[in-house]
Amino acid sequence: MQETSIVWLRVAALLYLPGLIVALLSVLRGQVNSLRQGNFRGAMVSFVMGMTFHLVALVLEVLAVGSFPTSNFFEAISLLGFVLATVVVVCHRVYRFEGLALLLMPVVALMTLTGSASGVYPAWKLGSLRDAWLITHVACVMLGYAGLLVTAAVSMFYLWRERQLKQKRLPTQEDSIPPLLTLDSIIGRALGLGFAFLTAGLVLGIVWASQESGIRWISEQKILIAIATWFVALTLLYLRLASGWRGRKAAYLALVAVGSCAITWITHAGVATVLRQ
Repeated sequence: MQETSIVWLRVAALLYLPGLIVALLSVLRGQVNSLRQGNFRGAMVSFVMGMTFHLVALVLEVLAVGSFPTSNFFEAISLLGFVLATVVVVCHRVYRFEGLALLLMPVVALMTLTGSASGVYPAWKLGSLRDAWLITHVACVMLGYAGLLVTAAVSMFYLWRERQLKQKRLPTQEDSIPPLLTLDSIIGRALGLGFAFLTAGLVLGIVWASQESGIRWISEQKILIAIATWFVALTLLYLRLASGWRGRKAAYLALVAVGSCAITWITHAGVATVLRQ
């Protein structure tokens, strides 16, 4: 991508961030309706401004190269991000579809940030800053994994308790497992926190990888698997909050999300390479 287009694309990514933050706050509160409150209107205004700068970046790229901006991965994902941003705005204006905004705002922000990573970032000037950035990235990812692990563990207790009740085996006074409603509440809170930390870790990781290896990071298998894991967690959240999935369905999906995390952990730890030797 051309340097001028990348600059405007990075401005668009910054303006998309309030929408991502509002979506994460809604996740942490555990309800889609929270999007109608507080700062959602301001986030949507910022989101529309981001769309405007995003369009400017795409138009400048077309004028510079003389063709549709889909010649490489970064141009294609930037264009897809703009299309999804348009869907968010149109559906909100016409249908007041907050659930769709909850799902797509983080995706648009991540796609735009990824598209803007095709340029050359200034080199790290301070080794301490580089190390602090990496440590923060790892800490956020670990906290995200911890949230999903708690979600999966509590989900197994949920399935066990549900099976007991179906078999008409009432809990005894010595039984320390909370009731189903309490377990479902813990699942929702742990999932929300896990997704929020995973999102922060993924954004920090994309910026760090761009600093370290330019555009080569996009071809790394472990990065692609990490992004796929993030999408699994996002899908689980959407089905839980917007579609009302609770109980057994949510528990099984939580186990799938943890399985994805396990695959991501293996690829980052290099276990697969060791096993092939």
